[in-house]
Amino acid sequence: MQRPDDRIAALASSQHNAFGRRQALDLGMTRAAIKYRIATRRWGVLEPGVYCVSGAGDSAEQRVVAAIIACGPDAIASHLTAAWLWGLIELPPRCVSVTVPHGQHHAQLPQRVTHQVRNLQPSDRKRVRRIPTTCPNRTLVDIAGVLPEDKLAAALDTAVIRGLVSLTSLNRYICDRRLGRLRGVGRLQALILDRARGIPEGELERRFLPVVRGSGLPEPVRQKRSGRYRIDYAYPDLKIMIELDGWTYHRTPAQLGADNKRQNELVLSGWIPLRFTWDDIREGSAMLAALVDLYHQRLGA
Repeated sequence: MQRPDDRIAALASSQHNAFGRRQALDLGMTRAAIKYRIATRRWGVLEPGVYCVSGAGDSAEQRVVAAIIACGPDAIASHLTAAWLWGLIELPPRCVSVTVPHGQHHAQLPQRVTHQVRNLQPSDRKRVRRIPTTCPNRTLVDIAGVLPEDKLAAALDTAVIRGLVSLTSLNRYICDRRLGRLRGVGRLQALILDRARGIPEGELERRFLPVVRGSGLPEPVRQKRSGRYRIDYAYPDLKIMIELDGWTYHRTPAQLGADNKRQNELVLSGWIPLRFTWDDIREGSAMLAALVDLYHQRLGA
């Protein structure tokens, strides 16, 4: 028969090395035994009533699980913490965000912020990395109120490209749940409308559009298909293709050869190419001058 320590070690392993006092008692550990293991540092204390097995490792996920356990069985990771778990932002936030049903009050700690929500439904609860977390739709709604627009746009683009949400389902979610009045959701809805014209596939494409919008030119078509190829941005009527090279100086010979073949085929079908890099977009003026000149040349041709 397994000892309580073995059962708790197995549980901790399944929960990123975090477990609660109630869980330990349910697995056969006595109150005195818990006190002894803490006093002898066989267990570490993560939060009041939440422990870890010493020497079994720690992680950002462990901090999230500890906060959820501390806030009770209905708690789930949310906001920026959920965004990190889903891969919508790169780094875990310093402060763990947890959402609980409305009416449950928990102390706000330096390492944790607790949100109360009235209308969280069972379908809003998912598991990612073995952690209960708000679904991607709800996560985007929550972070709309705390992220600047460029980072919110990047999170939305990532969610769509990875298939976590669709623009249609996200907009329907906001409307059906009547979430449009929440802070930042208006910006999210504006981004959804904008992305209906095409999803930028990286930071370079996201930064290109604001520069062009300041040029006086009409906005180019995003992700224009031409035969078997996709062009980053284009003025189809003028046959102007705009390609953004995030890794121009880091291509392999095979990638360079494929890019050259692709561009040659597009040129032979009538497209006039312009290629821009990070430096071009950061500097801005030379890129815009080239684009404006070519646009008006083709317009007058």
